[in-house]
Amino acid sequence: MGHTLEQITTFGIDPQARLDYGYDSMIKLTPMAKQLIRFSYDKLPDRSYAGGASRGGNLALNAATRLPREYDGIYANSPSFEPPLSSIAQIYDFKELRKVATEIDETITAFTDAERKVVADSVLNKCDKLDGIVDGMVQDVDRCQSEFNIQRDVPVCQGERNGTCLSAEQIQVIAAVFDTPVNSKGEKFYVSEPYDPGIVGQKWANLKLAPLSALDRSAGVLGTVFETPPNLLGLERPSEYILNYNFDTDLIKLYRTDNTYKESSTAFMGPPDPLNVTPLTSRGGKIMVVHAVADGSTSEKESQNWYDQLLQRYSATIQNSVRFFRVPGMNHVSQGVATDQFDGLTALVRWVEYGEKPDRIIATARGPGNPSGDINSEIPSNWAPNRTRPLCPYPLIARYSGRGDSEKAESFNCAR
Repeated sequence: MGHTLEQITTFGIDPQARLDYGYDSMIKLTPMAKQLIRFSYDKLPDRSYAGGASRGGNLALNAATRLPREYDGIYANSPSFEPPLSSIAQIYDFKELRKVATEIDETITAFTDAERKVVADSVLNKCDKLDGIVDGMVQDVDRCQSEFNIQRDVPVCQGERNGTCLSAEQIQVIAAVFDTPVNSKGEKFYVSEPYDPGIVGQKWANLKLAPLSALDRSAGVLGTVFETPPNLLGLERPSEYILNYNFDTDLIKLYRTDNTYKESSTAFMGPPDPLNVTPLTSRGGKIMVVHAVADGSTSEKESQNWYDQLLQRYSATIQNSVRFFRVPGMNHVSQGVATDQFDGLTALVRWVEYGEKPDRIIATARGPGNPSGDINSEIPSNWAPNRTRPLCPYPLIARYSGRGDSEKAESFNCAR
């Protein structure tokens, strides 16, 4: 939002800058942008779209509910509906992982590349076949969460850690990281994360296993932007802020307001009512959310829970206006062991402007020798370099039809 890392730790002290960072800049700039277009082309835009990934996806979802009459289509890739809570969940993960790290503040040592592969292989062993074919991907994400049990299905080291097993203590810690974060009273404050073989991805490791030095760089925004009143400890002594964060007493600061800071961070960082999509959809507007299953930053369960609540409120008719797609194996926004290249924005435009419902979006892998020339080095050697899969509108999943080339999307149906 126009702030460098050095600046981002200080602007949160200004109450208006906080709101600008959350949503107010979008409210101010959208009509300005439209008038600029009018000045240049002698007309307002025929259609307007808000789209982005990660924080940009969060802003797009804000546009859906805060500016429903300004936009015709909303596209969000791997967004967080509650950035303050997803950020605090990273501190929770760090503190858990620190318990088994061989270098205490280098949490990558808590769950090494080889150990992540042990868990990923165990997930594949239980879940790969659930979608009708063994292909190194888990399409049936929900069923996998009940089929796979880390306590039962991952080999336990009988001696020292050696990269072929996990210690009993490691298993407890990894289970806590994937489970719902809780305070000392067992009260949940964020969502769980799905087990997926994409945890072998380097981006997943960089995000989920971030060391203290990486968390230090975000402590300023956590303290000054997300807490009320701003906590300068995150700015002045970031490591102390992270290490002493108390999930019993500090979380309430995300919800506080006072005479100076009249909106809490949980209010200004997210859509005011993410389920209130009618003002946009009643005009013919459409919303498309895509989320990486092996995200590592913002849990896919955020988007899934939101869509489940939409289905409860509006019934299946909501699928005429709002759709949610999961990308198995993909890390935050891209990469991972996945078919991570897809054009969701064009699918959204065709839905808005031509009424073509996105019943499947074709996603392509980026293996060595693929036509794009853009290589994802994490694609397994036994995959076709340009393997394709359909991304299916939730709750449907990609199932192998039983015939045809298993490397091609046309051999898969979107089904229950």
